[in-house]
Amino acid sequence: MFEEKTILEYEELLSSKKSTPGGGSCLALVLVHAISLCQMVYNFTVDKVGYEEVRDEFISLSKELETIKIDAYRLMNEDSESFIKLMSAYKTKDERIIAEASLDACEVPYQLYVNTLKVHEIAKIYSSKGNKNVVSDAKIAEDLCSSIYRGCKLNIEANIKSILDEDAKKKYSSIL
Repeated sequence: MFEEKTILEYEELLSSKKSTPGGGSCLALVLVHAISLCQMVYNFTVDKVGYEEVRDEFISLSKELETIKIDAYRLMNEDSESFIKLMSAYKTKDERIIAEASLDACEVPYQLYVNTLKVHEIAKIYSSKGNKNVVSDAKIAEDLCSSIYRGCKLNIEANIKSILDEDAKKKYSSIL
């Protein structure tokens, strides 16, 4: 459970001579950071004078952010689990086992991509309507979201070729 590690412990694992955690897990953590910046903007906006008109909208969006944050932590771990499963599948040389593991290896970055789209939209709302003193933090959250997309695509591109299910290939190709 990577979310239980300190930042230093996680970074040591990330830089070690182990294949997990890797890029996908790191991307999920970047999404957590983007969400946290949005939550900070929320906290500096929702009960402040002059921002009463955005209160209900911000409260609703904040609940969505919290749900996505929990999911991002899950994806941090699932990325590593799916990579380990994929490496084991390749050792079997069984096309069906590899195809199944490749599905998992594509599903994690796909879910991360979809979640990032949602957070990116919320960050845009927060940057346009949030407390003017912390709008830059919402804009940084937007930039963090933008940085996640490419990595998700790279991870899908690396694994989609082994998938046998054409509908799944079509789903994952939709973001490439």
